[in-house]
Amino acid sequence: MSSDPTPRVTRTSRMSRPEPFTVLVDGEPVLAYPGETLISVVLAAGIRAFRTSVTGEPRGPVCNMACCQECFVTVDGRARVLACMTPVADSMTVTTDGPNREE
Repeated sequence: MSSDPTPRVTRTSRMSRPEPFTVLVDGEPVLAYPGETLISVVLAAGIRAFRTSVTGEPRGPVCNMACCQECFVTVDGRARVLACMTPVADSMTVTTDGPNREE
């Protein structure tokens, strides 16, 4: 093993992001960026449970690749949209079917 303390990866501050836009998630405005999936925006809003089971237990996303089917949301009135596979768009209105957001 080398004793060289020089990091192999360096961080730069040159990364830039496009301008964010607003999406409504369960009635709350949330900033989103072009290129993000809807699941990242919902999770960033603090929502961990997207729905409840038949016994009332909170259920949230597991795989983030459409296998678990736990991230269904309603988008602009269209039900059963997989948040992990849906690109976010300006002015979307998203409704989850889970319990209150995480505080």
